[in-house]
Amino acid sequence: HEWLGPRWQTWAPTTPFGEIALLHHTNSLAWNAKHPMVTLYGFEQLLMQMKVAWREFDQITAELLTQTRTLILPDCECLSNNELLILKQWTRDGGNLLFTAISGMFDEYRRRRPRHPIFDWIKEWKQQYNDTIDARTWYDWKIKTNPQIVPLGCGRLGLWPGVACDFDGTFIPPPFEQYTNTFKPEDLTIPDQGDELITFIKDLHGNLDLEVSAPGPIVLNVTQCANHPNTRLIHIVQTDPQRESADVKMKIKDQHKIEFKLTSPDMKQPGLIIGDQDVEVREVNTYAVIECTRNHTPND
Repeated sequence: HEWLGPRWQTWAPTTPFGEIALLHHTNSLAWNAKHPMVTLYGFEQLLMQMKVAWREFDQITAELLTQTRTLILPDCECLSNNELLILKQWTRDGGNLLFTAISGMFDEYRRRRPRHPIFDWIKEWKQQYNDTIDARTWYDWKIKTNPQIVPLGCGRLGLWPGVACDFDGTFIPPPFEQYTNTFKPEDLTIPDQGDELITFIKDLHGNLDLEVSAPGPIVLNVTQCANHPNTRLIHIVQTDPQRESADVKMKIKDQHKIEFKLTSPDMKQPGLIIGDQDVEVREVNTYAVIECTRNHTPND
């Protein structure tokens, strides 16, 4: 409290920030807590492993979607027509939408749709899938294709075939304890396919505003200061109690326009080194926060 007190007024009114957002679709999870839940856990672990600025949404609104560049639908099976319309317009306006093939197969009441609603957005997908596959066996078919990225208006759609996390070996299955409320998301191990999915996410998203290189136990979180809209906080957490310290290297878009300030509750303060191309934080023992304040210029 002694360390946090002087910073409370700046840090307390913060909101999550994420270039990439993951949809925690409560309606899909309410109807089916199997594949959607496991896939959600898998993507959470994957994004933490990527060490990018990401956050979760629990609903689909036009206002929320303006706060991110890329949205991931992890087996969001039960999407309403209104949610699909919002997603389509957001993508046309420049958003990047990654969806697993099962996403949108049902409406909000879990009634199976006769056609895949997102495939109808793209003429080639409509002809290749919706116009040729018998709807009576629609739930069972597997898409025989590689991951695809296609333009839609000013944005892009990323199709990840099948499901990202399944019980068929695509992802290592979680233990039975998942169903007895003792399963933890971190128990889900990401196998070799995770590297392919990371590459796919980066290809769909494009250049990241924040790229981080750090050891595995480092967890990253980024928040936006509500009272100081030009300031973001990069939270760096060392999660391995057996490790004495870790170094973190970051590349930040428009670094030359940003003022950096580091603070930490660690007894030994981490070092902050600002180079021409990157920012490095050395010897993080438990926790450090970098305040990044953008200095606006007349050309911004």
